[in-house]
Amino acid sequence: MSADNALARLLARHALAKPGAVAASTAYPPEQTTVKLRVGSWPEFAMFEVDETQRSFVRIPLLAKRRDEVRQTHPAVVESIYMERDGHVYADVPLTANLPTDYLTAMIDEAYEVCVAKLSAAEMFEHNLCLQPYDEDYAFETLLEFHELTKRTLAILDSAKKAVLLKPIAADEDELPLGASKFGGEPDLPATAVWPTLSLPNGAVEPLAFLLQLDLAGVAEVGTPVPGLPAAGLLSVFSVFGSMDPDWLTDNDGDANRFLITPYGAKLERRAAPEGANTIRCGSIECVPIASYPKHAQVPELVRLGWSDEEYNRYETALGTLLKLQIAHHLGDGDGVSHSLLGGHPLFQQDIRSDWVDDGKEMLLQIGYDRKNCNTMWSDGGELVFYADAKSLRKGKIAGIVGDCQGG
Repeated sequence: MSADNALARLLARHALAKPGAVAASTAYPPEQTTVKLRVGSWPEFAMFEVDETQRSFVRIPLLAKRRDEVRQTHPAVVESIYMERDGHVYADVPLTANLPTDYLTAMIDEAYEVCVAKLSAAEMFEHNLCLQPYDEDYAFETLLEFHELTKRTLAILDSAKKAVLLKPIAADEDELPLGASKFGGEPDLPATAVWPTLSLPNGAVEPLAFLLQLDLAGVAEVGTPVPGLPAAGLLSVFSVFGSMDPDWLTDNDGDANRFLITPYGAKLERRAAPEGANTIRCGSIECVPIASYPKHAQVPELVRLGWSDEEYNRYETALGTLLKLQIAHHLGDGDGVSHSLLGGHPLFQQDIRSDWVDDGKEMLLQIGYDRKNCNTMWSDGGELVFYADAKSLRKGKIAGIVGDCQGG
């Protein structure tokens, strides 16, 4: 490891140790990470980068007058290409100019204070809440009180659905037993099973991508959130949405999304993907029970409450903070609030599919983006959501599957 990379890692650890600090993404090594507050309009206070000459530097926010003072005493510090942001400017501090380590850590401390000082009252409340030990019930109660929704508490709690968070974990597929829950890799199927395909309008027949498989006994152990889902067996999901060809997405129902259930006890074999099938990097899945709240004003559970726009906006703000806390606790910080769920309420990057809801469909599965473990991204950072016929689900049958991909 080069000396400047070692210094960058040391400084990144220092930045991440600040109260409420997180890495903006888990996809980059420490020497190229961005450290930020969990809240705020411009929360980034230590951005570690490498320039075109491969020299490392850290970009920090400062007040304009302070940046000029710094440059007078340390000319190696230069004005950043970043424009002024809401009352502060940026300086690029090189890590190859032999500046004292104590001086560099002090600069990061100062940048952190710049960001904290700019938090609004509501943001400071959220910031302080993030610093406390995780207690979901206390956090939600406190959030509802802060946003003047205490009288709505029972109605909000009644709108929640049980869900299972599908936590991705980096894994060596060769070490996973047949039938284990996992994202991507190679599916475990009976020898007689045929790999699902899609017939395209041009007459071509193309293999669907394998997205994940779930050991339903493992799901049942933490509480199956989908009435009618078998308590054992293997659920395998194949979809057109795993394709790299957008022309395939002209029709996403029918055979475009296949949910296969292999009965418990069936003999399985690990199946290599056929030619033309897109593959996803394997990651094991840990099933975690979680409460899931509605996230769109047009979700039926919220429509029935008859809220005003102002009430819904306060609820949305409170729920946004709770979701940050949930995901940070269970998945770690770094990649926003995107996550994968079995059952529950979906995230919405754009609009709710009211036509599907009116047609009696409800969310069965949501797959979030995960750059760290499985290197998946749907559109520009959204979620892939599958809906199924609700009445059929309660009878133990998965039918009427449709998929929705909404980018960030």
